[in-house]
Amino acid sequence: LQPCPSDGRLLATIYNPSTGGADYGGAVWRLPGGASATDAGTPAADRQALENAASLTGLTGKAQCVRWNERSPGVLATVDEAHVKLWSMGAGAGSKVECTASGVLGEGKAPAAGAWDPNDPEAF
Repeated sequence: LQPCPSDGRLLATIYNPSTGGADYGGAVWRLPGGASATDAGTPAADRQALENAASLTGLTGKAQCVRWNERSPGVLATVDEAHVKLWSMGAGAGSKVECTASGVLGEGKAPAAGAWDPNDPEAF
């Protein structure tokens, strides 16, 4: 679960199949109304359902992490067993997420996590 640093209403998640199949993926969720990921203490009766803002499809192995780019709003990266992928999310309620770059990791080099380089906003 990764809250978006530029928009407190967005959260990114990744998931792995529970049945051993190949259903790897992720999603970007939008909190309803004026809520933000940092809000706490909202009475249960006042809570609304999350909106699935976009799907992160195309993960090809066990999903390891998802990270928003703090310097580039709407840009996030995912890491699975074999790939690092960069995604770009358009602005607005009906926005789509598009995979803009994908890199293959070397055999046996499946990282457990990843991070954006604090000195280079384009490097993950």
